[in-house]
Amino acid sequence: MIKLIATDVDGTLVKVASREIDPGYFRAIGDLKKMGISVAVVSGRQEDSMLHMFSPVLDDLYIVSNNGACIRCNGKTIRNIVIPNPTVHILAEELRKFHGCNTMLSSGGRTFRFPEMSEESYEFCTSYGSLLEDFPGYDALPPVNKICVLDDIKGRPHPAAALSRSFDGVIGLDAGDGWYDFINSTISKGSAVQFLQKELGAGADETAVFGDQENDMSMFAYAKYNFAVEGAAAIVYDAAAYHAGGYAQKGVLRILENIVRNNGVLDV
Repeated sequence: MIKLIATDVDGTLVKVASREIDPGYFRAIGDLKKMGISVAVVSGRQEDSMLHMFSPVLDDLYIVSNNGACIRCNGKTIRNIVIPNPTVHILAEELRKFHGCNTMLSSGGRTFRFPEMSEESYEFCTSYGSLLEDFPGYDALPPVNKICVLDDIKGRPHPAAALSRSFDGVIGLDAGDGWYDFINSTISKGSAVQFLQKELGAGADETAVFGDQENDMSMFAYAKYNFAVEGAAAIVYDAAAYHAGGYAQKGVLRILENIVRNNGVLDV
């Protein structure tokens, strides 16, 4: 029987940057909770965007934001891992030097932008439902969970990748669609799944995960039932044990409904 379901959001449940999700997911999440099955939405998004999207079922699931750095349940933060402040300052200033890139700093449910951010990127980021605040200066900055970089120049290798392993204690991740994220090297979406498994007493053979980008692959190691959705990056699709329909086909929803119909058993 399945005990834990963890799923990415953008490109997996919804179109990238969508603010809305099919209400069928809310019904399925509620039904799964009644059966004793926990659901976690695991995203690189900022927390405020996810709280808005899943507001009807906030009491029924785990909100895992900033690529696993923050975990929230029943209105309480149960995990919050940050990047050391001196590293935030040095790395952010290096990232700001890349032409065509927009650097942002995420702190739980708050996101800060630098003044050089392009209008195009500002509009795109706010389409997620996040409120972008002006950078207050490093001395006034709250602890940072994630540094994210959005590239305005599409189709090129992301410039931020050059710094992916340049700082001790920080790792860079390609989040797809022009995004590149830097987080504490001790965390990942996979480590968030592992944290929840320990909280819930769920094993890998009782866990199902869903994703579409490289930053989702770390979840696969902790779940027997690891799915890539249609449209996933090729490396992710090839690595997955199973496949599901994309967001347009509501592929993940169909599997959740199947688990409900089969009384917690995932029939693959």
